[in-house]
Amino acid sequence: MSPLLVSNLSGSMKLSVVLHFKRCIIPVLLLSLTACSLAPAKQAGELENMEAPAAWEHALGEGVALESLTDLIADGQLQSLLQEAMQANPDLRQTALRLRESGLTLKAQNASQLPEVSASAKGERSGSEEAGSHNAYTAGLNLSWELDIWGRLSDQSDAAGEDYIAVEEDLNAAKASLAAQVMQTWIALSADQSRLDIQQARIDSLQLTETTILERFQSGLGDLADLDAARLSTANAKAQLEQLQQTFHDRLRTLNVLLGRLPQAEILTAEILPDVALPHANTPLQVIGARPDLKAAYRRIRAEDARTNAAYKNLLPGFSLSASLSDSGERVSDLFRQSPAWSLLGSMTAPLFNGGKIKANADTQASVAERAWWSYRETLLNALNEVESGLESERRLSAQQVHYQSAREHAESSLNHYQELYSQGLADITDLLQAQRSLFDAQTQLLETRRDHMSNRITLGLALGLTL
Repeated sequence: MSPLLVSNLSGSMKLSVVLHFKRCIIPVLLLSLTACSLAPAKQAGELENMEAPAAWEHALGEGVALESLTDLIADGQLQSLLQEAMQANPDLRQTALRLRESGLTLKAQNASQLPEVSASAKGERSGSEEAGSHNAYTAGLNLSWELDIWGRLSDQSDAAGEDYIAVEEDLNAAKASLAAQVMQTWIALSADQSRLDIQQARIDSLQLTETTILERFQSGLGDLADLDAARLSTANAKAQLEQLQQTFHDRLRTLNVLLGRLPQAEILTAEILPDVALPHANTPLQVIGARPDLKAAYRRIRAEDARTNAAYKNLLPGFSLSASLSDSGERVSDLFRQSPAWSLLGSMTAPLFNGGKIKANADTQASVAERAWWSYRETLLNALNEVESGLESERRLSAQQVHYQSAREHAESSLNHYQELYSQGLADITDLLQAQRSLFDAQTQLLETRRDHMSNRITLGLALGLTL
């Protein structure tokens, strides 16, 4: 092939690549710029002009500024459980191993930019009865190196580096999520224990009522039909106690799995529900900059963008160098002593026709990069929604807790009133049982609302970007 023809082919190919870059790389670059404008680290573009949702306006400035998710609850027993979960939770350990694997992939990708050197050696003994035998040894060194003229290998290394950071953020998110699950399950378990105590107190109260009915009957007041009604309520309360115990042990097994323990291991619970601090609600931009899931999503945009650049650079010529050094002799000590043979070769390869496969692969990768951007966008919207939902739930659960506290006080007063009336024969057993049921129901509702309130504050802290 003549040099002129080679020159023409190179010029034509160069024009084609330029057209491809103008049609494909420019949109990807625009996509990358858009992604950067949404990136937490840049604090630019749309997020700078984002207005705080309505629920945020009433919450900004409230709450306590915390450094860690575990600062929400000051309890030594819970802190020990959290440390155990970080060490023994199987799912978290798998995520940690994925980070290690990603680091090894990054190391391998970085090595692809360096020259590759290999050695070879061979020994042979041959001969015959007439001529005798002789030895022959050969050894050689081989070097190969792909020259990264266009930065394709560098782009692939950048992508692997961004992947590593993304998995690192995944690990941070997994730690925070696990901590939140352990804290919420432990609070729920403590609430279950208190719920069992309330139910046992209900049964004790009903049994005391049975005794009162018998005493009144023996005094000539009332009849044994009242005793049947009381015993019915007691039997139902005992059945509910069994169900509550089943719920308690199911939750206990769940917490043990989170801790990496065997299901039957015992766990100490709080005698009363602990206080959970209200985390400070920062501005939307500060929340986005703190959440590891958003950081990971942004890093994946950068990784896919780098892969897209590398994919389009496959349309360009590739250059490589190879060299070898070899020698042979009858003794090993003779190798490389005099004038070993050597060679140096430079080569270029360029795609001329492949049915559009390279272009199609590059366009596919560009689509993957665009999906990464939309995945980030989805994560962003979910993050803002979680924070707004958590703040609204904080307000409503606080109000509910006040109302249920008032209801419990009124129910207690009502029960005292009906107990006195019934002992005097001025009230029906149905009224007394209803007053008892109202009190214990109010206590249960207050307990469950407080449990939900504490759990919501943990969810809110997670949504606001608190990590370990």
